[in-house]
Amino acid sequence: MAAAQRELRSLLSKFALFTVGALLISGCSTETSEDQKISAALACIDTAASSTQVDSCLTQVADVKSQKASLIRCSGNFIAQGLTGSRLALAFEQQNPKSGSVSATPTTTMAAYLVFDPTLTAHTAQKAFDNCNESGLKSVIGLAALVKVATTIATISGSLPTNLDPSNIGAGFDATAIQAQVSSLLASIDAQTPAAIEQAAAIGTAAQSAQTAYCGTGSTLSTQDVCTKLNAAITSGGADTSNIGKSLLNLLKP
Repeated sequence: MAAAQRELRSLLSKFALFTVGALLISGCSTETSEDQKISAALACIDTAASSTQVDSCLTQVADVKSQKASLIRCSGNFIAQGLTGSRLALAFEQQNPKSGSVSATPTTTMAAYLVFDPTLTAHTAQKAFDNCNESGLKSVIGLAALVKVATTIATISGSLPTNLDPSNIGAGFDATAIQAQVSSLLASIDAQTPAAIEQAAAIGTAAQSAQTAYCGTGSTLSTQDVCTKLNAAITSGGADTSNIGKSLLNLLKP
């Protein structure tokens, strides 16, 4: 497990520091106007530390429709929400909690750290999910999918983070509050409430993306609680995303 955590830390730290810059600008023997915009946006976002600064950086690629530009937008969404190296490391460390340290399941505790603040309307979980999918980069697609699952569950009851201060990582992320609302959502799904069915489908779709990105053979998370639950939910739910979402919620309930 220690080796897996070190590998995750390395991956997430590299992501946070935007060493993906090499990916964004590689292969360009002749720099075009689009390349210049991408390079400028990347240099800008590499030092951005707030949603306002991210917004300013993203204006430089606002008219660029490419996987590279989408990756910058995806990365900007994460930075604007404070989802950088330290918080990501803490999130994934919840898969191996210290004995007696939490009352919620490891996956629910991890999810608490991944919830996005919906008041940042330019950087919602859905926008991050869309931008990351358009980037084509598997690792960020999976991360955005986990964010969408966590945020969808948290939004239902208002179990949202109250502190996104990078200097106070973990404050305001309440795993037990999220877990307590799972049963309420399941009751709404059982009652065939249209909004709840739609939310379950959104969770199921995101769960499929997360499972594809993180739970394959050789993945550092393939034997951890998050993949055990994702795999079981997808097997149980079959091809119906609403059923997958409901199955995952059943696995996360108290």
